[in-house]
Amino acid sequence: MGRLTEEQVAQVFAAAEISRAYRRTQHEKLLEFIIKDHGADDHLLAVVSRKVLSKWLNYENPKGHRVMTSIEDEELIDGLYNFLDEVLSRAVGPFERIDRVHIILDVLMPEALIKVIQTVERISLPEAENLFMDGPAYSECEREEFDILVVQQLEAQGKHH
Repeated sequence: MGRLTEEQVAQVFAAAEISRAYRRTQHEKLLEFIIKDHGADDHLLAVVSRKVLSKWLNYENPKGHRVMTSIEDEELIDGLYNFLDEVLSRAVGPFERIDRVHIILDVLMPEALIKVIQTVERISLPEAENLFMDGPAYSECEREEFDILVVQQLEAQGKHH
């Protein structure tokens, strides 16, 4: 990566911000389908009542950490979490003594997002799971922005040592 002018760096940062805004808009549409349209309610209630087996219930991530959503915006995640908490509250039975946070984050959140991806994209369940597991698609300008930030941080550390 050659040296960029301040103007070029500003352009990269602006383009990256546009990409993030576009992705947020897409995520808002998915969550609107889940929360306002109740597009995944039947599926989620079936999972909670164990009428549908969820692979996420006992899923062990080989990397050793929780399954994360592809949604980066904390406000959107909070809204989804609160909605899923309400869905869980409507259910009775098997999950009463299990950690609600675990069920919401590790089971219901992936289930809801995969279901909405499958429905909105009109693809198979395995394809939707793959999209979910791949996480967000970052634009070239976002990757370039990241590279610039790393170089800037390394340069700043070099000046202090």
